Amino acid sequence: MLTRLTDAFTRKLLSDAGRQQALRAWHLLRLLGFLYLLRAAYLMATAPSRMWGVEGPVLRAFWPLVGSFVLITVIDWAIGLDRSNLSPDLRSWLARARLLNAVPILVLPAHVCVLVAGAHFVTEAPNVGWIARFGWTISCGVATGFIAISAAHELLHRPSRFDRLLSGLLLSLACYGTFKVEHVRGHHVDVATPNDPSSAELGRSIYGFIPRAIVLNILKAWRIEREVLLRRGLNPIGWHNELIWWTAVSGACAATLAVAFGPLAAAFFFLQALAAIVLLESINYVQHYGLRRRRLANGDYEPVSAIHAWEAPYLASSWFMLNLQRHADHHMRAARPYHLLDCERSAPTLPASLPGMVVLAYVPFLWRRVMNQRVPASTGGAPEVRGPAALTESATL
Repeated sequence: MLTRLTDAFTRKLLSDAGRQQALRAWHLLRLLGFLYLLRAAYLMATAPSRMWGVEGPVLRAFWPLVGSFVLITVIDWAIGLDRSNLSPDLRSWLARARLLNAVPILVLPAHVCVLVAGAHFVTEAPNVGWIARFGWTISCGVATGFIAISAAHELLHRPSRFDRLLSGLLLSLACYGTFKVEHVRGHHVDVATPNDPSSAELGRSIYGFIPRAIVLNILKAWRIEREVLLRRGLNPIGWHNELIWWTAVSGACAATLAVAFGPLAAAFFFLQALAAIVLLESINYVQHYGLRRRRLANGDYEPVSAIHAWEAPYLASSWFMLNLQRHADHHMRAARPYHLLDCERSAPTLPASLPGMVVLAYVPFLWRRVMNQRVPASTGGAPEVRGPAALTESATL
């Protein structure tokens, strides 16, 4: 919406050359919102550890949860959908923006500071009860799930080995190094089919989906890595297996925090990691719910297209998660950087932004009432309701 207003405003007041410069400046500012919101998120996340002596530690400990799931959703609702795509010259110009390429890399040192501050708060903050400590731990897990894993996901798809190494380190902070192997070689290959544990079929509850997805994705990652190493003539149980390395990094992180702050810090690390993993698979549940690729006569599945992932192109949450909400384009062009992703207008669109839809998913009867009728019949959903009946059913939501 804001992009359309900016375009209309510049079209009236500026020449073509001046309009192009203004649009470039606007898109750069729009994308630099990633940096601003990341900074705000981490300031919010470290608030409890910086304000020990102030009244109300319980509220501060849960504030990141409120900010992530409520405040961001309200802002998205107020701004509306951002379906704007880049023109070829703007795309070429932004592709060379080094600062935007560096944003996911900057998340790693920032998030290490958040986890250290979190462990310090949980183990050493005076006059803080267990509810506040638990709330702060889950809040750190939400930061890991929304921000750190989003950055890891972006780096994972880059061609640079260094970027993929940083991706593995970020995923190790969530004890989910298996994602680095399974996501590219498993999820992107099998998405929207029964072979993908992260693609929920129509009608499945999130409560049954989450544990199944976590277990099967971990097992699938180990199977994929084993098959790759065996084809190369290497021992799967050895230093060539990167999953062993990422598991060791996670263990080293927990041990370091335990040495620095005590055994409770290790419990904090593993609990925030569990919260982050659950949040990640909750997002997968929302972004692929009910969408299925059809099986062809030869037994293969049809190619992935825009209708096989839910879009939620809202501005604030897109800043928060590095444009993960433009998910259809990502599955069609996985190597495209986050700040160059398009909004695919043929993709099904969620009725609210991603954080709000994650909350809705945990109320299954409301989720099914809102979502089941929206799943396109062409992807395995129920036939779409049309005519007066559609208006009546929509009015009851």
